Amino acid sequence: MGELRKRRDAAEARVKELENNLNMTKAQLAQVKALEKERDDLNSQLSQVAYERTPQYRAEFTDKFARINAKLKELAPEHASLLTSIVNDNSMSTRRAELDDVLQNMTTSQNGLVLSYLKDAADLHQVRTERLTKISEQRAQSELIAEANAKAAAEQAAAAFEDAFSRQTEVFSKGFGFLQLKDGDTEWNTQREQILQDARSYVTQQFAADDLAQIALWAASGPQLYAQVKQLMALTAKLTAQNKELSEAQPTLAGGAAPKPGTPPAGEDFKTAYFRIKSEGLQQGS
Repeated sequence: MGELRKRRDAAEARVKELENNLNMTKAQLAQVKALEKERDDLNSQLSQVAYERTPQYRAEFTDKFARINAKLKELAPEHASLLTSIVNDNSMSTRRAELDDVLQNMTTSQNGLVLSYLKDAADLHQVRTERLTKISEQRAQSELIAEANAKAAAEQAAAAFEDAFSRQTEVFSKGFGFLQLKDGDTEWNTQREQILQDARSYVTQQFAADDLAQIALWAASGPQLYAQVKQLMALTAKLTAQNKELSEAQPTLAGGAAPKPGTPPAGEDFKTAYFRIKSEGLQQGS
């Protein structure tokens, strides 16, 4: 049963793989049909094996076949092998010649009993076949219902995600300028849409373990990175303002106003001033 299940799962996986290819060739379409049939056959076999292991099956069929075989062995022990084989295989119609040879060596009453027992076995096989067919159909119907329910649930979840994604995009756009639309700027808006598509893919697509770990780390690091960017932007603004003061209040050879407290020393380059202001900011923060 485990081997049947493995073969069924492999066929199912291959069917889904091919169905995801929207540009299938005729040969691939034929392969899909063949795999679907193989999958359905394996499902039917799984249903049959599972049913044959139930107490209900043993009571309705296994035990009854055993009683028929026991009666045939008692009635014609020298022909038990052939008669029980016909019972088990339901092969009376295809082995009629062999059966007739056996019946010729029996009395009329024995013939009647043998044929009666074999007919009971054939009738039992018919009931068994009908029962297995019904179980297979019920299983197929259950699988269709489960598949439809799963599809509906997936569509509902996708719609809920898209609704939430739209709301959160609007919220994030207020804090991140690169997520805001710009009228008439096709290049900007295209880049923005690519960012949104990438964000969606992190939820809707499957990723390798390493890629998934990186996505998680980037997501968790986002608030800290944003805080650092805001700090650098503030330092940059402060540096720009002080450099403006420096250029406006630079003393001349003829003298001039004394530098204001905190004004960069004369001749201080941009890099030195940047790190000095950053250091001052950190000291003030502490």
